[in-house]
Amino acid sequence: MKKITAALCATLLCGSLALADDVKSLIGFEGGYSELGISNDATGATAYDETESFAHGGIKIGAESKNYRFFLSGRYYDVADFEHLTTMGAELQYLMNFTSWMNMYFGASIGIMDAEFKDTSAAKRTLSDMYYGGDVGFNFHLGDSVDLEIGARVIDIQADNTVGGVTYTLDPMITGYGSFIFKFNLDDI
Repeated sequence: MKKITAALCATLLCGSLALADDVKSLIGFEGGYSELGISNDATGATAYDETESFAHGGIKIGAESKNYRFFLSGRYYDVADFEHLTTMGAELQYLMNFTSWMNMYFGASIGIMDAEFKDTSAAKRTLSDMYYGGDVGFNFHLGDSVDLEIGARVIDIQADNTVGGVTYTLDPMITGYGSFIFKFNLDDI
């Protein structure tokens, strides 16, 4: 039910943005650096409480009006101790236009995170569930059709995994990132 609700919200937000005047289509390529804490509730030799630091890459597609921007995004995180860590989600951002060459944004995000890793006993653990979060940053307009985006994001991952009475949980993920955003009008293609 959560996945259906998230998809419905994303569709409604995208549809309402499309009704605005002067809408540009967007495609972005993102890279960044993240930190994520992972821990379990065990004691003794099987206790685990670590912070992982890692890079990520992603792609996002969306639309932008004068004051709002909406993205559908997918990201892959290169975590050394994980088999994989990916997110797929949606972001809605409000743009504060201070100057003609730059704007500030802040927004909210929702999506699905999927991770697989080996625990302290080398057993595979899977964490897959919803996340929500927020981001803030600056867009620098390099031209009419290209922006350089520098931002920070925090997402709270609502997932845990219990096997054999030991529960693993993830702390909120903190990310610094940069993106090149390409803007175009669909009529021009």
